[in-house]
Amino acid sequence: MSDIDALFMGAAAHHRAGRLKQARAACQALLRVNPKHQDALHLLGLLAYQDGDYMAAAELIDRALLQDPNQAALWMNRGLVHQAQGKTAEAEASYLRTLDLQPHTPVAYRNLGDLFSATNRLEEAEKYYRLALALMPDSVEVCNNLGGLLARMGRMEEARGCYHRAIDLEPDNAGLHYNLGLSLHMQYKPEYLEEAERSYRRATEINPDFVGAHINLGEVLRFLGHFREGWDKYEYRFRRKDIVPVQRPLLNYPEWRGEDLSGRRLLLVGEQGYGDQIQYVRYVGVLRDLGAEVDIVVSSALVELLQTVPGVGRVFSKLPQKTYDYWSMMLSVPGRVGTELSNIPAEIPYIHADEAGLKRWKVRLEKIAGSRKKVGVVWACSLPPVECSRSMYLHDLAPLAGVDDVQWFSLQKGPAEAELASTSGGLIPHHLGQELKNFSDTAAVIGNLDLVITVDTSVTHVAGALAKPAWVLIPADSDWKWMLEGDDSPWYPTVKLFRQQRLEDWSGTVAAVKFALREFAG
Repeated sequence: MSDIDALFMGAAAHHRAGRLKQARAACQALLRVNPKHQDALHLLGLLAYQDGDYMAAAELIDRALLQDPNQAALWMNRGLVHQAQGKTAEAEASYLRTLDLQPHTPVAYRNLGDLFSATNRLEEAEKYYRLALALMPDSVEVCNNLGGLLARMGRMEEARGCYHRAIDLEPDNAGLHYNLGLSLHMQYKPEYLEEAERSYRRATEINPDFVGAHINLGEVLRFLGHFREGWDKYEYRFRRKDIVPVQRPLLNYPEWRGEDLSGRRLLLVGEQGYGDQIQYVRYVGVLRDLGAEVDIVVSSALVELLQTVPGVGRVFSKLPQKTYDYWSMMLSVPGRVGTELSNIPAEIPYIHADEAGLKRWKVRLEKIAGSRKKVGVVWACSLPPVECSRSMYLHDLAPLAGVDDVQWFSLQKGPAEAELASTSGGLIPHHLGQELKNFSDTAAVIGNLDLVITVDTSVTHVAGALAKPAWVLIPADSDWKWMLEGDDSPWYPTVKLFRQQRLEDWSGTVAAVKFALREFAG
């Protein structure tokens, strides 16, 4: 064996053993002797790829390919680098070149499956996953990936089979049980959620520190109406690592965990979105009935409106300097007080519009609407439909323009307001969004409307908490708070739900709203 061969064998051994620093040093030493050593260039490229330095990885593997362009392994790894760089077409070409040179390479088929799955070319992804499985039928990774793909395609029975095959091969792999649970969960159907619950439970039994499994198990339990354990699992939100977790405030007095509140002062800290804060501020009344004096911290846009909540003391937009007996995150209270589906505090209204604002908007809206029904509309959250299933486009609501005796008012805020400028037909509401400076303004407008028609946004919660009629179009992958079935809400008695049957298709939902609106408008 030559000295160069010995150097490379040592570099490869370091790499296999996970000693990446030593592997890199050995490759660099070899290349100082022979700058064109193909295997050293290739291995150094792989090391750069593992470090996330994709530009260096591409340059090194390209140099290796110049020495001999007919090496399948080089093209395979060049494809991985292209894929990491987001160069889909180049990655596909590299994997296909791998298969030209070495037709029975199962990992190349798997990589093509992964590539097409990530770019929503689902039928092609299935084809390549199946080709990979034909060559390596005991691949847990491919069984798992194909299962996830088939679930996305709505072929849940086939997906189940793939997941169970993977689990048979590795029964103590918590990730596989989690992935099966997630695929079942994402079907949002009662017949699948009970099995999802079992899968998530098994994942947490195998790995008690599996935060995502605990969180998803909690959501499934709440969907199924098993609130008590569902709230307990929700406390895992503080431990998430896949996204920025909810942050507990650093305070020099204790978090409330169910202690006696008689004569105690408690600071209730809002969290997450505007809608969440409006929905859960109702617990001020529950805490007051337990004997507490309650101040709250909420987003600045909500301060004025939430000062009208019965029983609330002071409302802050930042943590106050004063000391309390206890503090609590707002969404932890339901679990602490034992909220079940049967005892949700749903007395409404629990917020109130400003009287001066009500009078001002009454004159304005009646002048515009005359004798017609005054209907507010919101069609999107802060993200467009391609990024948020709760959103639709304004033109999706065009059929509603055919309902007579309705004056439409847009309460839309955010990027979707721009759609109003490009609307030449269909529903053309009178736009109020730019005049709504905070949620107190929004409440004053809603207080003068006959009906609000909205997607699942904070406006839903404002209307529901005001005890105003609201029709909510919710997506097929709706949040647990809307439960799985029915057109009513346990949280808001005046809300009526219109459920989407298939993601990205609002036509049937809008048709149902149109039918109901004709009857409402009389």
